[in-house]
Amino acid sequence: MSDLSGKAIGESRVSWFVVVLAIILGLGAPVPIAVGGYISLEWRPPTQTVSVGDPVNIALYAVSSEPTSLRFSSLQAIFNWDPSRLMLLGRDDTGRPSLWMYGFLADPYGLNEAAVPADGDGLYVAIASLGHSVTVTSTGTLLTTFLFKAVAPASQTTLSIVPSGGSPTGESFVTDEDGYRVTGGLGEATVTILPEPATLGLLAASVVAWRRRRYG
Repeated sequence: MSDLSGKAIGESRVSWFVVVLAIILGLGAPVPIAVGGYISLEWRPPTQTVSVGDPVNIALYAVSSEPTSLRFSSLQAIFNWDPSRLMLLGRDDTGRPSLWMYGFLADPYGLNEAAVPADGDGLYVAIASLGHSVTVTSTGTLLTTFLFKAVAPASQTTLSIVPSGGSPTGESFVTDEDGYRVTGGLGEATVTILPEPATLGLLAASVVAWRRRRYG
C-alpha cells in the first residue's frame, strides 16, 4: 500500500508519475456512464462549530445509493475551501479500505501544488489494486479524514467537492469495477468558527464598560 501524499513517490512528483496517473484516470478519454446505482461522496460531520485555533476534522465517505453494496475501482474528488478561515494540515487515513494508491497525489490538473495543498483547492484520489474493487455500503464507507485548523472567525465557511477544476480541467468522479462512471452527489460541509474564548471575554468586557459609560 502506498500513501503518496507526503512520502516516496508523492514527494518526488516526477513527470512519469503524472503521465501514468493521467492514463490510470483516463484523462481526456470518454468514459461510459453506468445505468443503475450511484456512489456519492459525503463529508461527515456536514456541520460543526469550533473556535479559532481548534482542530476541524471532517471525514470523507463513499455512500451507495442502493440498499445493497456497490463497488468502486477508482475515484477522484476535487475539493475547495477558504484557506483564510481553515488551514489544511493533512489527513488521517485510519480505517480506510485497502487501496493501491491514495492521497493528495501529484496530478495533471495543477491542483495539488504541494504534498498538502494550501491554496484553497486540491485533489484527493483513491485507486483500488488491479483486479480488485472497494465495497461501498448505503451507510457509507470511510475513505479518509481531512484535518484542518480553524484560523479566523467565520459565520459560515464551506468545504466543497466540486464537479471540476484545475487546468487542464479535471473532473470529480467515481468509477465502478467495470470502468463505468457511477458518480452520485458531491458533498459539502459547513463550519462556523467563533473567536477565541479570550477574545470573546475582551469583547464582553468592552460592552459592559461601554454600557457603564453610556448609562452611568
